[in-house]
Amino acid sequence: MKKHILVVDDCEDVRFLLALKLNNMGLEVSEASDGQDAIEILEEDEVDILLMDVIMPKISGQDLIRYVQRNKKLKRPIIICITAHYDEQTKNDLIELGADSVITKPIKGDILNSKIKEYLHKIA
Repeated sequence: MKKHILVVDDCEDVRFLLALKLNNMGLEVSEASDGQDAIEILEEDEVDILLMDVIMPKISGQDLIRYVQRNKKLKRPIIICITAHYDEQTKNDLIELGADSVITKPIKGDILNSKIKEYLHKIA
C-alpha cells in the first residue's frame, strides 16, 4: 500500500514541484494551500508524512503542529517542516513543538529524498 504524504504550502509552484517529486517516488500525495485545508485532509484521511511550510496564511505551521499533537483522534504523522527562515533557534523551537525534522528553502532534492526515505523506513 502506498504511503500517504500531505504537502502544505501556500505557494502553488512549490506544492506542484514537491508533489511531482513525491509522486515519482511512488507516494500518494495530497496538497493543501494552508493550515486550515491541511486540517480538513488530516481529519478525513490517514496521512503518514506531513511535509509543510512554516509560514502560511490562516493557520501557521506552528499552530498546525500543535493541532496534530493535541488531536488524539488523528493518526500522528511524521512532521517535516520547510522554512526559509532557518537558524538553530527556529529548528529547536519546531522540534520542541513536535516536528520530526526541519528542511530549509530552497529545498535540495537529495536532502528531501533522504529525509523521506529515512522516515518511510521507520513507518514501514
